[in-house]
Amino acid sequence: MSRQKGDKQDFSIQDEESIKEKYPDYEKYWIKKQELKSQYPSKLFFNTTGAGNHKIPYSEEERMLHKEYLSKLADLIFEKDGDYQRFTWEMMSEFDKLQMERTARGRTRKYEY
Repeated sequence: MSRQKGDKQDFSIQDEESIKEKYPDYEKYWIKKQELKSQYPSKLFFNTTGAGNHKIPYSEEERMLHKEYLSKLADLIFEKDGDYQRFTWEMMSEFDKLQMERTARGRTRKYEY
């Protein structure tokens, strides 16, 4: 069975390449995100894996840089009619889109008083 765009399982979240291949808008967003990320020191994006509380000492300046990065990333994600927004609408099923449109419109009344 071939999966269509908008199906719940049409890509693997673990395989970013499959997402970029199926959704060109995501690839545009990803490129912009990488350009933004390259403007900041790589130490800000250090992740630890494993159990336990791994404390990584960050200076106040590094915290402010990370906060600035997150703010710019949020602007990129929530940009009106931006690449990420088009990607999320493209990957949604038609049923989900219809439900969201109904919710946004609100309940329609049969009678006007």
